[in-house]
Amino acid sequence: MATFTEPVQGGWSGRIAQLKTEYFEVASDTFGGKLGVSVSFPNGYDPDGPAIPVVYALDSQWHGGIYEKMHLGLTGPEGTRAVQGFVQVNIGYIDEGVDALAVRNRDLVPPGEPVPPAMRDFITEMFGSQEGLVEQFFEWLDNPHADHFLAFLEDELHPFIMGRYNVTDENAGLFGFSYGGLFAIYALAQKSKLFVNFGAGSPGILVPNSTIFDLYRAFQADPASAGRSRHLHVTLGDGEISGPHAFYRQLAIEVLRFLDLVAGDPVPGVTVTTKIFEIEDHETGTIDAYRSFARTCYPAR
Repeated sequence: MATFTEPVQGGWSGRIAQLKTEYFEVASDTFGGKLGVSVSFPNGYDPDGPAIPVVYALDSQWHGGIYEKMHLGLTGPEGTRAVQGFVQVNIGYIDEGVDALAVRNRDLVPPGEPVPPAMRDFITEMFGSQEGLVEQFFEWLDNPHADHFLAFLEDELHPFIMGRYNVTDENAGLFGFSYGGLFAIYALAQKSKLFVNFGAGSPGILVPNSTIFDLYRAFQADPASAGRSRHLHVTLGDGEISGPHAFYRQLAIEVLRFLDLVAGDPVPGVTVTTKIFEIEDHETGTIDAYRSFARTCYPAR
């Protein structure tokens, strides 16, 4: 059961005059947390006109204002590669008492996902000075529930969005980066009843025995998976493939293994596209991944 606050004008980007956004907060027992959500609108959004698609973008506690601004630019008249209009729902963490880096493990990682052996040293080296963060990071990583978060998006948040904004169920999209990208692939493999377009930026596939391989194999083997048109767009930065950090090189290796699996065992109706960005890494590739997803999956008609 979810509780929503009344939407008000404003979003993650703050008061920027040309950005038309609404902001609300939601708490839900389904995933066990609280979120801040902003809704941004394309140029020419008409609440009384034909309904348009909706895209859900994760990790807006870090990228929300940029997502909002890029959304406006991509769907605006100045765009050099036109993108069709869609309403964007930017989802981020607030008031959790710990860093979002930790709490997102609870929601974006598939149940049973193995923890890379090198991850504790990596996280401790990067964030060990923040009291309690490392412990909380691994507490949630040891018991993740992407299944609960997907149910929240489909059964609680989306009905609220449908009831307030002029959007359609058709061509709904999901964009995530890192563990958010892993979640996007998870949603695809779980035969999401809502999402059609899945943007997986540098998806956090970090071990050879990631659950995502078996989940995809089960998805591919299920006759019920075939037929429905879906689109998975996967991106990487070349700094992850050949950069200085072994941790991210391992991510790139596993993502490429996953793409090899998908190419060898395709699901009828699922289109898979990819993009590698030059001179970008895991810290700098987020916005490139978002733009690439929007342009690839929502080209102007």
